[in-house]
Amino acid sequence: FHLFYVKHDTNRAGLEGIYADNGFRCPYEDPYVWWNMVVTPDDIQSAEDRMLEETYPDRTEEQRLMQPRFLAHFATSLAFREHSRLGSFRFTFTLREVLDAYGEQVEETNVLYRPQFCDGEKPVMRVFKTTLYKKEIMYAVLVHSPKLSGEFSHFPLLTDDTSPVCGYNEEAGHMIWKAEAMCETHRYRLMRDDTENRMTAEPWNEYPQYFFWDNVALAFHVGKKVWTFGSDKLRDSLTISKPDDIKIEPEVIDPLEALSIIRQLWPEYQEDRVEPDQGVEERGKY
Repeated sequence: FHLFYVKHDTNRAGLEGIYADNGFRCPYEDPYVWWNMVVTPDDIQSAEDRMLEETYPDRTEEQRLMQPRFLAHFATSLAFREHSRLGSFRFTFTLREVLDAYGEQVEETNVLYRPQFCDGEKPVMRVFKTTLYKKEIMYAVLVHSPKLSGEFSHFPLLTDDTSPVCGYNEEAGHMIWKAEAMCETHRYRLMRDDTENRMTAEPWNEYPQYFFWDNVALAFHVGKKVWTFGSDKLRDSLTISKPDDIKIEPEVIDPLEALSIIRQLWPEYQEDRVEPDQGVEERGKY
């Protein structure tokens, strides 16, 4: 999968703190602000198209037109859903936006600037760690300032091809995720017809097969500093997320109440701009 967007989910207290700070900080001893990758329907379709072209490069135009969609039947874990386990409020940016914001300098007055974390240099990305939960495997990518390269040098650098799980294509601005477990419950199996150069998803006739699911997260090292984004940019990126059946954050806020909370924090926000019930693809890129 080639992934262009990242998300940060939070509850009401987290939202109010982000609003007050005009950005993100670490609420715990952990010196990182965590983001998860977003997988859109277009990302799934593009991955399917690449898979078919690599497997059957000599397909005819008729075979391409007759090929049914199949990958979405397998992409059913939380990594592919819009639901949240961490709260009702979601900030969504492109990966390039958050990397630029992490490395850029922030204007304090008309003539003075202060660096965020990288003094205008590019952030460094490294293979961080793998965390195993009861039904989930999380692969973490570390993002840090070049000034901390010595401290984190024992973690391998992340490139576009070195990791068996994920990589970063700097030129295109997307993460490359080589998903290994796309669904918690396998209800379909992949069928290949090499005679017709096609693949299909066939229902699993036996009992469903249960597996771990995996995903990729990014840990941005911020220490005790606030990672500033600006009020308008935060509001532009804010949406209301649906709660997942399994929740880490027990607080569930009704969408109308969530919208009211957002409007109380940003009362002067222009209503003709993006509304918080729009999906990531409707929000668009800056």
